[in-house]
Amino acid sequence: MPEGHTIHNAAREHKKLLVGYNIDISSPQGRFSTGAKAVNGQECIAVEAYGKHLLYEFRNHQFLHIHLGLFGRIKRQKLPVQEAKGKVRVRLVGKTQYIDVTFSK
Repeated sequence: MPEGHTIHNAAREHKKLLVGYNIDISSPQGRFSTGAKAVNGQECIAVEAYGKHLLYEFRNHQFLHIHLGLFGRIKRQKLPVQEAKGKVRVRLVGKTQYIDVTFSK
């Protein structure tokens, strides 16, 4: 189970990578397709952690809320984007790196 410090570290890291940029957001797994479309291509204006919740705010007044639950993981990689492996619920593609949020169950 991811602990709170994991989420807070991710928030600090993701602020540096994503805030101020238009982010490509997709749902390779397909379970978050509708939500991904609502924020895809929007400028990320904030990333905050609250307990074990990770929130991304976008210029269009939309939010992406992530809670990893018991089995979630966040993986950051350098571009170019590789084919999604596993159960990637959300993929955020920034200027130099991309972030996959996966759920194994």
